Amino acid sequence: MSRNRHRMPERLATSLESELNRLGGEGAALEATRVWEATVGPDVARNAWPARIKRDGTLVVHARTSVWAFELTQMAEDIRVRLEPQPSAIRFVVGRVPEPTGRPPEEVPTAVLQPDSEGLEMARSLAADVGSPELREALQRAASLGLSKRSSDRPL
Repeated sequence: MSRNRHRMPERLATSLESELNRLGGEGAALEATRVWEATVGPDVARNAWPARIKRDGTLVVHARTSVWAFELTQMAEDIRVRLEPQPSAIRFVVGRVPEPTGRPPEEVPTAVLQPDSEGLEMARSLAADVGSPELREALQRAASLGLSKRSSDRPL
């Protein structure tokens, strides 16, 4: 008993992996998740993820939408033969797909809009009756930016 008390703790991932392998099937699902993105590419991996292995060896993959599930079903055999270890079949169903981790979200470039002199003048006149100086300044800034858009950019 005292011998077990002083053992170094095992890494959780190692414990889980060995237990899943002991139970069968699920270890193959774990392995499929390791190679999934490299096999199918980042776009598919963001929208479909291996969920489990059925007893008959079929890999069940959750897809974000029914459209993704349908499209990937059309490519199932190509994906199956590229996966290592190879499942007996692949079935795509709508289900939870984990959000990608470890990658910064893609930033959408936005143009920095600067107010023009005409927009500033119009904004000052619109905000002139506001009593609070802080509120008046904020309103002038917002209005000047909105009024400084080119007229072709404004919705009708």
